[in-house]
Amino acid sequence: MADPQSGQFKTETDPNAALNEQVKLLVKTEQRLHRAQADLDRKLRQTQALADLALACAEDLDASAIVESCIDTLEDLFDADDVAVFLRRGDGSGGWKVKRLGAAMSEIPGSCGQRAACRHAQADSTMVFTVGEGGVFPDGVDCADTAPVSSCLSFQEGDVVALVALEDDPGTCMGMLVLRKRASRPRSFYRESLTAESVPFLLLLAAHVERALANAWLKRDLGERTAELVESNRRLTQSLTDLHEVTAELRRSELRQRAIIEAQPDLLAVLDCTTSS
Repeated sequence: MADPQSGQFKTETDPNAALNEQVKLLVKTEQRLHRAQADLDRKLRQTQALADLALACAEDLDASAIVESCIDTLEDLFDADDVAVFLRRGDGSGGWKVKRLGAAMSEIPGSCGQRAACRHAQADSTMVFTVGEGGVFPDGVDCADTAPVSSCLSFQEGDVVALVALEDDPGTCMGMLVLRKRASRPRSFYRESLTAESVPFLLLLAAHVERALANAWLKRDLGERTAELVESNRRLTQSLTDLHEVTAELRRSELRQRAIIEAQPDLLAVLDCTTSS
């Protein structure tokens, strides 16, 4: 074995060290490429999901159908056991549509406050979070607004929850999207996990749903207004028809009276008894 002091030992080991560094660099590059490809695939799936949802909403301008399409999209894309959507009417009443993993769609009557549970939309922690001990939500989440769905879904410690507000006007909540991944169920590797990275997509999906619902309600209001105008026009037409019939009948009566008077050979006098002599 050569003396290390001569430099021969260092010359023999340098190629191995360089090769190891190259292998490490290749592994890191491969990992970065894998993460980039996974992120690209995730974004492509999200884009396709939004396109499919937009198409479904355009084909059926019905609020209930739009909500169900939204729920189906979220269920297919995310690793969630429960997906719920709440819509609030103008009087504050409303109801939830809930889709549980492997179960049919169900409806739950309930109410929702004027504020969204995730009213601090700029803070990711108030939109996707883990339920604390005793089913307690973190600070910044208004538990009162989620009471109807909380009683139904029974949030447990460790559950991952996503809350997204649906707004008809800035600061005015018309509904809410809720996703919940149970802590007791193993993670699915075929669907996306609910994380802070999900927030931009959820906000974009919520914007699509808001516009679709606004169009659906506009179509409904226009339909109702059109029906009212049609009914008013029908009543007006009927009134004009009745007026024409009454006018025609008066004319016929006047003609009959005139014919009777003209055919009378005796002298007729008309006295006004109301006039004083």
